[in-house]
Amino acid sequence: LIGNTPLLELPSLSAATGCRVLAKAEFLNPGGSAKDRVAAAIVAEAEAAGALREGGTVVEATAGSTGISLALVCAAKGYRCHLVAADDVSPQKRELITALGATLELVRPAAIADAAHPVNVARARAAALGDGSIFADQFENLANTRAHEAGTAAEIWAQRSRECHTRLDWPVGRGWRDLGGMRRGGFGWTRPRGALPAAGADTRYRRCLC
Repeated sequence: LIGNTPLLELPSLSAATGCRVLAKAEFLNPGGSAKDRVAAAIVAEAEAAGALREGGTVVEATAGSTGISLALVCAAKGYRCHLVAADDVSPQKRELITALGATLELVRPAAIADAAHPVNVARARAAALGDGSIFADQFENLANTRAHEAGTAAEIWAQRSRECHTRLDWPVGRGWRDLGGMRRGGFGWTRPRGALPAAGADTRYRRCLC
């Protein structure tokens, strides 16, 4: 159920920019965001490596979206999920995370160098659980990039390859997603016509996708 989301044309932006602007409808993933792809990839790669085993727990720090996705994937696969978030996370995200069966530990906001930062707390919690459980480590885990290189970008190319002949402009907002998309979209991916030039643009200056 994760992935294979459609591309939707945005008529107003297309008219404003003078090119056809398409948006990948990632809100149609079960957890409501592209983070479902990341969560599924992190869990699958940890299973394949033998790091995550039956009865294990997936631990992660989250601002909400990745936590929701991890809670969803863990519920589907029978793993426990423990999430650490700053205590200013929205009530709606808190409710959804716990409704999906995950435990949510709230901490005060702190600098990343502080042991009390959610990422550092989550890393410590995972270490205390021992073998068979994992710290998902979304910000450093290359499964994040691979999920978008093998999934998101490949889908976009399959959906619109006949219309993309000159350039792929990829809006940059979330680093791992964009790196995976740009790698597959423009660098080192051989196609019958050769690789398209790819450019990343800050999301404040979005251009057309194809």
